[in-house]
Amino acid sequence: MEEMTRLFNLDAQLLHDAILMALAVFFLFMFLSKMLFNPVRKMLEDRREKIAGDIDAAESDKNDAAALKAEYESKIRDIDKEAEQILSEARRKAQSNASRIEDEARGEAARIIQRANEEAELSRKRAMDEAGNDHDCVHDGGKSGRSEHQCNDTGDARRRNIERNG
Repeated sequence: MEEMTRLFNLDAQLLHDAILMALAVFFLFMFLSKMLFNPVRKMLEDRREKIAGDIDAAESDKNDAAALKAEYESKIRDIDKEAEQILSEARRKAQSNASRIEDEARGEAARIIQRANEEAELSRKRAMDEAGNDHDCVHDGGKSGRSEHQCNDTGDARRRNIERNG
């Protein structure tokens, strides 16, 4: 009957050992939790926070970079517009200067031509006057072998030549 007094074939010693073992495991778990698990958990949490901070910093840097890129592209567009405006202004000034220089050159050419025409007219008048003076040949008494009639012909010939050549 002794065998019947045991519950599921468990004796008091076995139950006592099992309870002590469970308490030992529980206290060991508590001890390891304080000494090992909590530092590991803290290290993992710190690592998680650091990673989250790095991700936030990376997103912030990415946003800053996007803003700087947009600003850079805007400045490049502005610089391109400004360069085009400067070139346009320079072309306009160059065209204006070219027109002014061309007008001055035309005016100077007109003055030169007018002066040359005046000088040519003056020269023609002088030549005509000289030809008129040659008309009055001095009679050298027949020593030259020309008559007065020949002197007049010479003056008339000069006058015709001047008028023809202008």
